[in-house]
This record gives sequence, C-alpha cells and structure tokens, in this order.
Amino acid sequence: MRSGRPRLQPPAQTNRLSSAEAAPLTTNRLTMARLMGLKVLRQTADAEAVALTLPLLRDTNSIVRNRAFALLHVVTGQDIPQDDPPKWEQWLAANKDTFVALKPAQ
Repeated sequence: MRSGRPRLQPPAQTNRLSSAEAAPLTTNRLTMARLMGLKVLRQTADAEAVALTLPLLRDTNSIVRNRAFALLHVVTGQDIPQDDPPKWEQWLAANKDTFVALKPAQ
C-alpha cells in the first residue's frame, strides 16, 4: 500500500562537503568538530585536504594528532614520521601540483 508521501532518496555523492567547506571544522575549538573535519578531508583526499590536515599534526589533542597522521599516511602513502610536521610540509610543497590520492583499501 502506498502512502501519498514522497519517498526519501539517499543523498547523492555530490552532496559531500569539499575540502574548502570542511576547513572551518579543522580549526574549531571543539575536538569532535576537528575530528569530523578530518573525516570529511579523508573522503575528499585531495591536495587541499592534505594541506588542511598538516596543522593538525600539532593539535593539542593526541587523538586529533593521531587521526591527522593516519589520514596523511593513508592518503599519501608516505612513511614520514608523525612527529616531523616540517618534513610533511616539505613533502606537500614538492608534490602538491602533481598529488593524486591513493585509493583506500576496501
């Protein structure tokens, strides 16, 4: 039996936030907001996402730092240490114009 209500459709892939739209989350004072920002950046996985993630390697919260490192490691495939943000910054400066994210393991 069908009601007169329209069916809800799942959101399209294009409804995801961009890295630029997620940027304010990465600087929010709330830890959960920064973690949400990292989740969005992991989904976009572009050079801007990597650039927005780098400052979070210096975050005051260890969970945010660890998630930022995990994102960078998985998206870039680089084995740069977590405690070496300047080296990550050098890597991005040298690779941002040609960067292509690694496909996540399924």
